[in-house]
Amino acid sequence: MLHFNLIDAHVILHGATVQYTWQQGRTKSRLDRVYVSSVLADTVTECEIVEAAALLPQISDHNPLGIKIPSKGNPSNN
Repeated sequence: MLHFNLIDAHVILHGATVQYTWQQGRTKSRLDRVYVSSVLADTVTECEIVEAAALLPQISDHNPLGIKIPSKGNPSNN
């Protein structure tokens, strides 16, 4: 991803903190990621893994990612 100047948004905010988006038995992995361009990296204000797979297993066996990148001129960003 470095070739394309893309950065893992979760790593921007959480560094090497270990969190997983998928689990099956004792096997866990962070399969799901959101990559942003290096231009947007400083604008990412949130990137959280939502612990939902255990609550809603019929929908997905993955925990979703929530990301927030404020847009310019949006009054709710203040």
